[in-house]
Amino acid sequence: MYWKVRKLSLKDMAMKNWVYVALVISVLCNMLGIAMRPSVGKGMTGELKLNYDQFARQVTGHLLDTSYITYKSSTIALGGQTLQGGGELEKHVLEGMKQTGLMAKSSEEVEALGKGLFDSRTVSAIRVDGVDIGTPPANKPVPVEVSGVVVIHSAQETNPNPVPFHFHYDMALKPGENGQAAMGPDGKPLPMVVGFKEVGDK
Repeated sequence: MYWKVRKLSLKDMAMKNWVYVALVISVLCNMLGIAMRPSVGKGMTGELKLNYDQFARQVTGHLLDTSYITYKSSTIALGGQTLQGGGELEKHVLEGMKQTGLMAKSSEEVEALGKGLFDSRTVSAIRVDGVDIGTPPANKPVPVEVSGVVVIHSAQETNPNPVPFHFHYDMALKPGENGQAAMGPDGKPLPMVVGFKEVGDK
């Protein structure tokens, strides 16, 4: 070996090449950090995919919730405390839903709708039959489709028919500090809805 021919000891080699050793260690650490960073592109981890699955079910439950007990809290979870953003929906998605009537336009409207649901003792039952998480191109939102049925019971409607739903979401990780994804209380990255449309019946 070269170090034997030059009659250099291992200690001499280590001292002579410490810069290269440090460089290799630095590169390995950077590669490990990139591998562990949450990614929404090709090679999405199983854990992150499960995170999107759970979030899609959660958002769908909030969006279809017409139960007088939980309607207000579900609406706040979607649109933030004042329905101006900061919840599960990106602001332009929230505003689009307000325009189409899928979301209340103000806190006063939420109170009025909540009172109506309370007076009629309305409750809803939601069944999610499928969550399909697509693979997005690099740096693009994650396409997610959720389908199922919802049944709404009230004092006036005691035997309602199930209503099918089929939603398409575009999802991304909610931005946090220093360009990294915001993390939830459980230490997992927080997704958010950045696009939405109703696909129609299943």
